[in-house]
Amino acid sequence: MDVEMGTVLTAAATVLVAVAAAIGSITTGWLERRHKKRAIAAALLAEVSALSAIIRRRKYREDLDEAAEHVRVTGDCYQLTVPVPSHYCRVYAANLTAIGLLDPDQASKLVEFYQLVDSVVQDVSPGGVLASGSDSAADFTDAKDLLNDALAIAELLRQ
Repeated sequence: MDVEMGTVLTAAATVLVAVAAAIGSITTGWLERRHKKRAIAAALLAEVSALSAIIRRRKYREDLDEAAEHVRVTGDCYQLTVPVPSHYCRVYAANLTAIGLLDPDQASKLVEFYQLVDSVVQDVSPGGVLASGSDSAADFTDAKDLLNDALAIAELLRQ
């Protein structure tokens, strides 16, 4: 009877140790994922904030308004080129595969923000419709509207 009890106690202890190890491993993984999620969110929100501040401080929307007005008044073709480095969204690019860790609503807003900004970046970069020149005021107004939409999303992300 003592041998059987010892075997049972040994088996029970082994199971308890295995369960404790599994719980520890799961908890550690969960904590690491939670920390990574928070770090990625903080970095992306900081980049969104910085890009929003740059858009405002450099008055890109006002430049687009002036270009649209110039085209409306003169009918001339107007070129608007803004040198934007390829690394302007390096935090987003570096964490693109981890966006799914974020809250779905936050992830959706972040992707939309970057897509709107990137659309304007493409327009004002060499080969883009505004950089190549346009005689349509609507082209400039559309770009301004895209920036306004992006800034509105940035405000929602700050809350």
